[in-house]
Amino acid sequence: MKIAEHCSNLRVLRVNACTLLTDAAVLAVAGRLPGLTHIDLSCIRAITSGAVEILVSKYRELEFIELSGCHNISDATLIKIAEHCSKLEELNVSGCPNVTAVGIAEIRSKRSKVQISNF
Repeated sequence: MKIAEHCSNLRVLRVNACTLLTDAAVLAVAGRLPGLTHIDLSCIRAITSGAVEILVSKYRELEFIELSGCHNISDATLIKIAEHCSKLEELNVSGCPNVTAVGIAEIRSKRSKVQISNF
């Protein structure tokens, strides 16, 4: 929260592997960064689809989203990302067991230029 309070011009937020972060904390911090274009939430197992869906609905300028290792992310999340993030260039959902070919196809159908990592 201190970083967000004092660095409101941040465009990149990398909180990967901060295992104690919750949905509420991530949303509170991100809510104070109006110019956010890159977010890395990888390996935060507590983060849910709901939080990511709120983020992408608020931050339509996101160009890079890193969600690898987030076990609660699903195809529904990818559908929301495809709907809201028109400037998205890169998405990493590798290690997300609830993401299937259906979600990947949805992103590709709406955002054909996005580079997707989903090993």
